Parts: sequence; structure tokens; C-alpha cells
Amino acid sequence: MRRWLLALGFLWSTCAAAQEPTVSILAGGLVSMDSEAGTTPAPLVRIAVSVPVTDLQEHGPRLAVQADLGALPGATIDLAQAETFRSLEFRMALIQPISVRVYADLYAEAGFATLLPGETIPRDKTLRFASGGVRFGRFGRGWLQLGMGGDQRLDGLWRTAVTVAGGLKLYRVDSGPLKGASMQLLGEAVLGLQVYGQGARRDVVRVGVAVGR
Repeated sequence: MRRWLLALGFLWSTCAAAQEPTVSILAGGLVSMDSEAGTTPAPLVRIAVSVPVTDLQEHGPRLAVQADLGALPGATIDLAQAETFRSLEFRMALIQPISVRVYADLYAEAGFATLLPGETIPRDKTLRFASGGVRFGRFGRGWLQLGMGGDQRLDGLWRTAVTVAGGLKLYRVDSGPLKGASMQLLGEAVLGLQVYGQGARRDVVRVGVAVGR
């Protein structure tokens, strides 16, 4: 896990030198609503960076990278000790605004997860999910993403799935030294589809609360 933290540090420094990057760091916990995973909260540290790909600024495509560092449910995370992070879910997306007048974007995303929902033994680092769809994220108070693609997070096999993810700022500090900080409600659902009689027999739904900016 330590080398992945170093890689994230390199990514951070690279994006910081890019044109107008948007950086977000959140810390909190997620609870899986899947009966196989239990309901004990799992610690979460989320680092997200978004940078323009072209000089078109807000009307052009953006590259979004997100890393979720976590631990097993009920465990704790020590930011000074990399070995306390037991899981990494990394995703990269290309986001393209539809138009200036339409507050919606098209996205294509892919990523991997070293620990699948309901499991305690890390897996090898390889592509675990990919999807494309529509994203609503230019409203200031939150974002919502709806897509469809292939996903291994349901049962370890590639399955056709609908993904719904989002975040809502429950409280935001608008002034003072903590301006920009917020408390957010986070959620993601991976819903398996039956295609020609084949499909996962479970869905994965995770919700949680995090604070940061």
C-alpha cells in the first residue's frame, strides 16, 4: 500500500502544476447495505483531483481522478502509518460537458479495487469496473452520476451493471478560516442486471458521511 500512497503523492504534485486543478480531501466512513458485507462502518479517506484537459476551461473536457483509501469495517486508520490502509479503490474518468446551457456532462470511467465489498482478503490490482453515462455536478451543493457498464464488485466476475453514485453537501462553511469545508452525504449503488439469464445475484449499496473540502 505504501507504493500506492507514493504514486498518489506524485499524481498530486503533477495535477498541482496543471491549469486550475480542483482538489478535494474527505475523511469519514461508509456502511455497506449488502447483507454479505455487514453494517459495520468502514473508515474512508477520499482524495479527488480534477483538471482541465484543454484550454476551454469549464466548457472543455476534464480528467477526474479519485482514490478511496480504506480499512476493514470496525478498524481505524492512522494517516501516519501506511500499513493501516487495507484497501484502495482507484478510478479515473473523462468528463465532457454537453453544452453551456445544459447542466449535465457525459462521462467515461474505469477503475480498480483491491478489496471487493464483503471480502477481507485483498485481491490483485487489475481493472475491476468500467462505465459510461451522464453526470450532474455543476450545482455547487452536490453531484449525481448515472451510468452502465461492466463490474466485478458484485461477485468477482464481470457482470453487466447499472451504477448510481453521488454526493450531497449537508452543511458548508461559507466564511472564516474553514471556508469551503463541508459535511457530505456520500453514496454509491452497483445494481446487477440479468442479461440472457446471466447476472449477479446481489447488488452493492454503500452510503456514508465524510467531512473535508
